Amino acid sequence: MLKINEQSIQTLQDLINETQQRHKVQTTVPNLKYTLSIQEKIVFAYQYHELMHGTSIIDILKQVNETNPESRKIISKFIIHNNMLKPYPDSRYEYIQSTPKISILMERGMGLGTKEIVREYDHQNWLEPFDENAIFSAKYPSITSYQDKDGNIISFDKENATKVKLAIIEQGIFPARRIVESAYSHVAKGTFDKYVKALKNIKGVK
Repeated sequence: MLKINEQSIQTLQDLINETQQRHKVQTTVPNLKYTLSIQEKIVFAYQYHELMHGTSIIDILKQVNETNPESRKIISKFIIHNNMLKPYPDSRYEYIQSTPKISILMERGMGLGTKEIVREYDHQNWLEPFDENAIFSAKYPSITSYQDKDGNIISFDKENATKVKLAIIEQGIFPARRIVESAYSHVAKGTFDKYVKALKNIKGVK
């Protein structure tokens, strides 16, 4: 766990700013101006946990709430725009189907104060540790399947997902949900080692 102080807060702020700058260069879609792609989330998750030693971003937001308005704004905006809050009930936007769902989510998030963001934070989001017990506890859990090189179907149920998580940990990589779930296809295709090597070669981690 990282000691949250001015230096670590500045490190996070710099990481968010650098990530967003790279992202803005690569997107021309207005609604996705601040929303990272899957690949960008993988890179951010790896960099974040290497730099912040597994500390939850919501704990850092709690720390800066009263002391650092600039960092609070940057972190809050990042959380809101990158789908890190609890799922919004579909019934809330069924009646305005002409408005993109992502726009509604953004509008909802931007109306929240820090206390509300803390309350609405989804501890199963893509940046948090992969928790197979929580993910597969639903009555109808979402199970992803991929074909291996021989055409066989490999389903990533709780057992197989846990094996992937442990393999990530054995490589000395923090098992953020996005990193673990993105590894499924590589495990199925036999390219897991390449995936791990690519993660460890990500720039920007000192």
